[in-house]
Amino acid sequence: MSGRNAKALASAGVLVDAPEVQVFGDALVLRGQALRDVYRVTLRGVQAAEVRDGISPSRRLSSLLDVMRRAVEASAVPVTEFRGGPTSAQSEVSERIDTEEASQLMKISTRWVRTRADELGGRKLAGRWTYDKNLVLAAATQSSKEN
Repeated sequence: MSGRNAKALASAGVLVDAPEVQVFGDALVLRGQALRDVYRVTLRGVQAAEVRDGISPSRRLSSLLDVMRRAVEASAVPVTEFRGGPTSAQSEVSERIDTEEASQLMKISTRWVRTRADELGGRKLAGRWTYDKNLVLAAATQSSKEN
């Protein structure tokens, strides 16, 4: 964080050098990478419950996710690697596609798609492989540039 940003935050009463996780009685304060990590894990859990079990998040949980998303977007934490490639708060929610569609988009066999599952954000949901469409498209674009 630049000295100018730190001074502006300090003048607003924000503890710039505070730890990323703090407990104040029954309140939990998350900052920086800790905030981003908790947001990602919570979002992925909600997405998995929706896809696997058809369970929609409660209004309270949806509100919490929205507040965390806005806090992550407002934070100065740089984008980091997180299982399957770089992510940002804006790309957290991604469409899932099946092996066949990934194969068609990448112009490779379904077997090769499953071999590359980790780099394509592949997950087994309800016994079937699904992939992050954004990562598949990025890999397809990269592959076409190399050829």
